[in-house]
Amino acid sequence: MSSRLFLAVGMLFLLAGCAPLPAAEVPPSAAPWIIEIEPSLSWMGDAFSACALRQPGFHLVVEEVPPTQPPSPSAAVRFQWGDGGIEERSAYPIGQDSLAFVVNPANPVAELTYDQIQSLYTAQLRSWRTVNGEQAAVNTRIHYWVYPLGNEVQTALEEGLRIQPHNAQAVGIAPHPQAMRQAVAADPAAVGFLPRRWLDSSVKEIALTGAPFDPPARPILAVSAAAPSGSLYTWLYCLQETYASP
Repeated sequence: MSSRLFLAVGMLFLLAGCAPLPAAEVPPSAAPWIIEIEPSLSWMGDAFSACALRQPGFHLVVEEVPPTQPPSPSAAVRFQWGDGGIEERSAYPIGQDSLAFVVNPANPVAELTYDQIQSLYTAQLRSWRTVNGEQAAVNTRIHYWVYPLGNEVQTALEEGLRIQPHNAQAVGIAPHPQAMRQAVAADPAAVGFLPRRWLDSSVKEIALTGAPFDPPARPILAVSAAAPSGSLYTWLYCLQETYASP
């Protein structure tokens, strides 16, 4: 993480902890704030609306953008998962998230070792029977799913867990976490990986054992060209309060 990020982080917590929130005085006719968000963070939409409703006259236009797309000059804030590419922009921590490996609830597998995960995503481990013996999934061939190259969740796997998936051998490529979750929920032989905040009862998390290091949590950041103030600052503070805990 860059020194610029540490400076911005310190500033945000200092303001949040020691000074009253600025009054949100936005006239009803004010132009809406343009907010960019990566697909892995689209679960934040409800909090975006709830925090905006606390400020009369505060309006948002939320645009979902791929992480490979440069920030738009017209966007007030860009939300991203991970601290890549922030450079000279101001970055403020909203929360954090980590990766989880998931299978279909019908799959009896409860854990995979780090070596097995490595072998699975490099297309060397192909059968659930090899993993789980006679209690294999309904379809014994492993159906593993990945994301497109450059996707922020794929990057979290490659950088955070040092695993380079063999995309050419994957059963499918999910464009975003919602599609990944749906694919695994529909197939007893499927395995995939999700940001932990995407977990629900439609998929089953499996434990990762034997990793040579602790898989890191990645920050959820609000990134802007200039330090936010006024109603925008108050809105970001509300989001930080909502998602400060992992």
